Amino acid sequence: MHRKSHRKSTRTISVLLIGDFTSSEFQPLRASILPFCDIQAVGCCGKAVKLLQSGQYLFDLVVVAERWPGEHSHGELEELHRTAPITRMIAVSGSWCEGQKRSGKPWPGMLHTSWHNWVAHWQDDLIRLSQNRLPSFGLPVAASEHERMIVRPFPPEAEGKLIAIRSQREDMADMLASACRSQGYSAAWLDPRYPLRIEGPDAILWEGSPNQLEDLENTHQRYWQAPLLALLDFPRIDDMDQAIRLGAAEILAKPTQLEDLFARLEGVLKAEQIPETTPSVAPIRCNGLS
Repeated sequence: MHRKSHRKSTRTISVLLIGDFTSSEFQPLRASILPFCDIQAVGCCGKAVKLLQSGQYLFDLVVVAERWPGEHSHGELEELHRTAPITRMIAVSGSWCEGQKRSGKPWPGMLHTSWHNWVAHWQDDLIRLSQNRLPSFGLPVAASEHERMIVRPFPPEAEGKLIAIRSQREDMADMLASACRSQGYSAAWLDPRYPLRIEGPDAILWEGSPNQLEDLENTHQRYWQAPLLALLDFPRIDDMDQAIRLGAAEILAKPTQLEDLFARLEGVLKAEQIPETTPSVAPIRCNGLS
């Protein structure tokens, strides 16, 4: 069934999901594609092969979710690829499969991503396909990341927005600031060594690891008027939930690509510009932070 989307869609995409998409890591993936996709879902590769062999369906995309290493055997994956050799397939790894690409046994004929990169990186590609435009995954599997980046549109340059960058590392803060300036933003580092306050940032770009989330909370309390975009090192689902509770408006997992970063930053800035229908109430600020 086709559902209305806030983005213009010219056709419905047919997608086969393989694996457990009821798990907390993969639920957002399924929810994000529902508005413009017809979905068939099976629990394992064996059932997927039978479905493909039946000839009842022609899929634009197959997405295979792996919760733990070895959930799908290499033999099953090879049979899946042989059954539909020209169908584009994407493998999505869960929290416990971060090293799957380095296992020495890469999945045959598939592109690879992680559960926390789906919405940030692949969602726009599916929207492009629904609009009959070439998505990055439409390129050959052997295409380089640079070639895929050329296909994916880079967000337009911003004008004059001030981005405050919070990082414990000066080199990381300098890199993020340079990237922001190249995109038309102004940027300033919230150096943790000095308790200086920057007035009126439009957004906070916070970078760190899951064990530094107390600093994320303190930064949000200090600059509660500005949306906070968090860059986290290989987060688990609990880390992302906690970051949201502590004040993050948006989360990206590192490593990430700059076009994904700026697309999400543009999104949180636009969300702040939507007029409120009810009076806003300032949150309580604790620990003497202003």
